[in-house]
This record gives sequence, structure tokens and C-alpha cells, in this order.
Amino acid sequence: MTDHDQLWKRLLQRFLREFLEEFLPEEARRLDFRRVRFLNAEEFLDVPQGERREVDVLAEVPTFEGEPELVLVHVEVEARYREAFSQRMFEYYAMLWLRHRKPILPIALVLSGGQTALGEDTYEQQLFARPILTFQYRCIGLGNLEAPAYADTRNPLTVAAMPLMRLGEWTPAELTFRCLARAAETAPDEAAQYLVVDTLKTYTAGVVDQTEVRTMAETAGRPDLLDLWSKPTWGTRMRQEAEAEGRAEGMAKGKAEGKAEGRAEGAVNALTRAAARALRARFGETAPAEAALRERFPSPEALETLIERAATAASLTELELAK
Repeated sequence: MTDHDQLWKRLLQRFLREFLEEFLPEEARRLDFRRVRFLNAEEFLDVPQGERREVDVLAEVPTFEGEPELVLVHVEVEARYREAFSQRMFEYYAMLWLRHRKPILPIALVLSGGQTALGEDTYEQQLFARPILTFQYRCIGLGNLEAPAYADTRNPLTVAAMPLMRLGEWTPAELTFRCLARAAETAPDEAAQYLVVDTLKTYTAGVVDQTEVRTMAETAGRPDLLDLWSKPTWGTRMRQEAEAEGRAEGMAKGKAEGKAEGRAEGAVNALTRAAARALRARFGETAPAEAALRERFPSPEALETLIERAATAASLTELELAK
């Protein structure tokens, strides 16, 4: 089963600006994304069931309105629309307001169902047949949008979202081919490209005729799209390269020292270097040095996990490598 929350959390942390520019352009123009800060997921008690629930994406963003102020952008992902969803959006809003006392932009991203395509939904409470509270939040219903309307998009987040939209006159294979082409052309870096393609794979698995996609790519003279579709993820590739390097180094070290410990140390050293390269590629000079990584992640398994996560993480904070 697809973990929609985690998948879209990664996408929105990587492409929050692109998400708002596509679906809420008026609000996006008022926000200063140069200083966006993602906050740790917050847990609340789900009233009245008593279960704990966690907000999906919460970001603190300055505005351009007069004296810059901070607003909280809260995006909640709902795999399938349910009647109680509006009430839950209001409960999240109330709890976030009580905790932060800052303006909040509440957004629901509904992957399937509901009536709204792009607009607002409302939660209302009444007493004696009169409204005593009206709460409105922005709502994007991907399943109610038409994918062909975004055929010319230059937005990588939109490309990732298109498989969840209505096909219109397209076949599933044509949608996949077009999305692959857009992913190759619009993603700003290799890690982002793989994140978009991994999302396409998730939502087209078991639905798309791969032979038809291959024929389209060959007819269009785009064998690169098939290579993109079949490649391992960026993190997996870096891990594989590190493992090969580690085996070579470990064999040489083990032969010189005559110990199995030498082979293991060689693997750890190679994976540490690979993790450092991956983090520098994603986050520049703010990434931790090899020495810090070696102390924090002493085992091959921990380093392999770090490399995989670095491919799609939005920040060093998400990786617990910075505050």
C-alpha cells in the first residue's frame, strides 16, 4: 500500500514554492520563500476519538506584506475525501493557532474524491439554526483536475501530481510518457528528478502498458526517457557505487593487514565518503564533514539509510543533522 502522507511530505518539502505557485498563485506571490523554515511535525490529540494525529507539512514563511510577518503554511494530505475531513481541518487550525499564535494558511490536498477542484471548502457550526462559526480553507482536489490542461507545465511538482488527475483524452501510457518528458526537462537537479520519477512510478504501477510507453519514446526519439524510467534512484546508485568502492578498499586493506576487520573498515570508509558527497550535492557547504559522519554513523547499515534519505530530504534538519 502507498504511504501517501510520507510520499507527499517529501514532495512538498522539496517543492513547496512550486506547489503554491501552481495551485495558489495569489498566496504564493505574497510569500518570501527565500527564508522558508519547515517545522517538525506536530502531534495533537484527535478529538473526540482520543487518537494522536500528526500534521503532514508545516512551514514558517515570511510575507512581503508591509513589515514582513511570519505565517504558517499548513498542508494536510487526504488520500480520499471523507465527510469528517473539514472538521479535522478546523481542529488542526485551532490547535496550531493556540500553540503558535501566528496567521495560518490552511490547505487541504485531496488526492481522490470530493467535489472541489481548486477552491475553498467550509466547516460550519450552528446553534439554534444559526451559524456561530465558519471556517474556510483552501482545497486542491487532484482527482477533479484534468491532466491535459497541464500538458505544457514547467513545474516539477505538477508533473508528479498529474497521474492522480483525470486522463481526459489521454491514455495512461500517454500520460506516463508526457510526465517522463516533463520530469527530464523541468526537475532542477538529479535528486529532484528521481523524486518526481519515483512518484510517477508509484501512481502508475500496474496501470500503464509499458510496451506502449516504450513505443512512444522510441517513436519520439527519446530513449533517454526509458533510461530515466529504469534507473535506480539517486540514493541507491550512490550507495551501490560506495559499496563497490568499499569492497575494493576493504580487499586491499584486508590483504595488507590479514584481517576481516580491514574489509569492514574499508566498506565503512567508502560509505562515509559517499554520504558526505550526497549531502554536499544536496545542501552545499553546510553539510557535515566526513569526520562528523563517521562518528555519528559507525555502521554500514546506518550510512546506507542516510544516503537513501539524503536523495529526497528537504533539509539537514529533516535528517537530524542540524537544528
